[in-house]
Amino acid sequence: MVSPERLNRSGLEAEVYLPTEPIATRPVVLVLSGSSGGLGHRDQAERLALDGYPAVALAYFGYGSLPPKLADIRLEYFQTAAREIRFHPILSDRPIVVMGRSRGGELALQLACSFDDFAGVIAVSPSSVRWGATGAAGPTWTLGGAPLPYMQSVPDLPPLELQAEEHEGKRYHYAIDSFRQQLALSPYVEQAAIPIEQCHGPVLLLSGRDDRLWPSAQFADRLEVRARDRGFRHALQNVQYEGVGHVLPLPGHPPVLRNWSQAIDMGMAYGGTEDGARAIAEDYWSRVLGFLADMG
Repeated sequence: MVSPERLNRSGLEAEVYLPTEPIATRPVVLVLSGSSGGLGHRDQAERLALDGYPAVALAYFGYGSLPPKLADIRLEYFQTAAREIRFHPILSDRPIVVMGRSRGGELALQLACSFDDFAGVIAVSPSSVRWGATGAAGPTWTLGGAPLPYMQSVPDLPPLELQAEEHEGKRYHYAIDSFRQQLALSPYVEQAAIPIEQCHGPVLLLSGRDDRLWPSAQFADRLEVRARDRGFRHALQNVQYEGVGHVLPLPGHPPVLRNWSQAIDMGMAYGGTEDGARAIAEDYWSRVLGFLADMG
């Protein structure tokens, strides 16, 4: 276990996880949540610290005084986080790698494209485009007071809709077919695209080909094609796993194929199989550590 250090200056809500013996040349990882918000991603930051990499688990909505919903999130907030990391006596002078899963992967890529504060990006189950707010109308991300273009609803195109599967008497929802339809037919795809060619460092994309929540492997392929076609000058790895869904588990952690939220009395189906998830956990995490090792 690693005891975290609170970081709540400058309006931030974060926890710092330090290795027992920090190695000065290693990067620090800024770890972001997905659409669940809060600090539910502490386990990733703690595991990074146990493996020798300092990490900061950062909340950006749904926690403390932060915005309650994933909507109108100011990207400047993450620049503030980078600045505070540089003020930390142990974390200063280290390159910062930003890491996120799902909507957090979307965000991590956008941050690495927007600011040179971030020297690399690890995006797990990512998107190739910016999506609208969750639980509210309008944009998810803003920069300089202006909304970043996102995938909006189109009158002649059905809106994002959830499908459902039964498991132990409960209905678990997923949306992959609807996301694929939006990606194929929406006129907003190009303007909402994440400009990966502008990222300021190398990129690691990790996804499961049986992701049922959204088509993260297809998104990753689109990101790779865009990077190649537009002359991305850094390394890009696009790692995809068979039999794996939206959640790539940490080694030793149980597979997560679905999740039930008591708060909204609703479940989400993530896809994949238990055997598939267990089989790739070590490889997944070794690729994360290998990417970080290559950066210092």
